[in-house]
Amino acid sequence: MHMSYLNTVTWTIEPLALPTVIKTCSKCGHKATFVNTEKFRVNANKMSLDIWLIYCCEKCKSTYNLTVHERISPQEMPLTMLERFMGNDLQLAREVGFDSILHQKNKVHLDLASVPFDITGEMVNLDAPGMIELKCPFNLGQRVDKILSKKLNVSRSVIKRLHESGKLTGPKAKGLLNEKVKSDRSLRISINTMKAIG
Repeated sequence: MHMSYLNTVTWTIEPLALPTVIKTCSKCGHKATFVNTEKFRVNANKMSLDIWLIYCCEKCKSTYNLTVHERISPQEMPLTMLERFMGNDLQLAREVGFDSILHQKNKVHLDLASVPFDITGEMVNLDAPGMIELKCPFNLGQRVDKILSKKLNVSRSVIKRLHESGKLTGPKAKGLLNEKVKSDRSLRISINTMKAIG
């Protein structure tokens, strides 16, 4: 049955900090937290181009260079993109800093779970049919149940009951609460006939 979702809201999950990297610090001699300096190191000549994102140990301040591009031809990269790297473009540093696949290739742990976040958007009326659209500019790795719990200011057990009773449903029949919001697509959650949260 077609339903007009007048009670529709869009929630955007906004990170309040950049994720850190957990790796062994050669100077400290044990695993340490490395923070994103939001600066790049660029080594460019006519034959090859190397680019790193610079991290800094939280304790001893020694640096770690995360490989972004290695020995690629300068012709492979648009000049505007190269200028962004050379100019330490903050948005680009954020994008690279949240790139979990790139960090996996570098064999370092990207600590997304510890990134604090806020959820912007109007509060939804749970007593009326509607829809919640979740968007995230970066892959934070946050589960749907945690996002709903935080925004609605209720426990995860309450969210679980709402989902199990069919009041909150997703595009798939199962697994909604365990899903993680991806940066390349939004996630829509339907609000069906709601009752008071108990």
